[in-house]
Amino acid sequence: MTTPSTPNPAPGPVWRGLTALLAAGLVLNGLFMLAVPGGWYAGVPGVSGTGPFNDHFVRDIGAAFIATGLGAAWAARRGQRSGLLPAAVFLGLHAAIHLVETLVAGHAHGTALFVELLGIHLPALAALALVLPRPSTATLARLAPAKLIEQRVAASEQYLGVRMDYMREIGRIAPVLLAKFGAIAGLSRQDVTAPAEALHFATLGAVQVDDCGECVQIHVNLALKDGIAPAHLQAALDNRLTDLPPLQALALRFGRAAAENDPALETLAEQLQRQLGRRAMFDLAIALGLARFYPVLKRALGYAKSCSLIRLKVA
Repeated sequence: MTTPSTPNPAPGPVWRGLTALLAAGLVLNGLFMLAVPGGWYAGVPGVSGTGPFNDHFVRDIGAAFIATGLGAAWAARRGQRSGLLPAAVFLGLHAAIHLVETLVAGHAHGTALFVELLGIHLPALAALALVLPRPSTATLARLAPAKLIEQRVAASEQYLGVRMDYMREIGRIAPVLLAKFGAIAGLSRQDVTAPAEALHFATLGAVQVDDCGECVQIHVNLALKDGIAPAHLQAALDNRLTDLPPLQALALRFGRAAAENDPALETLAEQLQRQLGRRAMFDLAIALGLARFYPVLKRALGYAKSCSLIRLKVA
């Protein structure tokens, strides 16, 4: 089950790609300076105007660019903003020195100024933007107007196919809490390796134990969106396990057993692990925990509803 909040995940592929691009530029420039210092000095517009050529000094700065670029590459690989901090500091100070010299002595002009803006100030600004943490969902929630919260809840209702009045009330009274639900829901969407059919039928089995109404409808709707056959979902709802493919039937029984703390759980888990591997069991465990979170939340807030007819159509 998902929420109208947007989680604040770790840096994603766009961030990693931009950071890797920055790292490559730094390393290539450093290699140029280290390997052909004279060619770099003569070939980059504006450099000769900053002072006489010094072979040793150019190579020293080239080594600094390489080290900084490798640090940025490591940050991109690990997906850690903090790893980009040395590059941001170096590039920021480098850009500040050039800015002061340009303002005071007017070293850069014409083509040299363009190259300086493109090769010095733009990378510094990019590194600063990449290293700064994104505003947390809680911070954004404090700033979000009531109309925006309503729009996000309504969008979730349209996608999931059920009313979410409990989320609407949470967003109205405590928007920061609503934002935190996005981080919880994000756990089920990151680095998932378990097959979709196993996830859907395991969570459907668990949520059937906890809530036979709206939450079940949500899981049915999400399964339909992922291409699960309506006939198989109907068989699961009717408890006709013999009409299900083996993996779906096993996952459904596993989800129910986990929710009921059935003694058969250990055996079912072993069978699933033999088929899917240990890593997939982590995904299933997280999905089951999340599937049971929302029915309990709704009951505690007084939003639990009696059993309702499950509609086998995409909401």
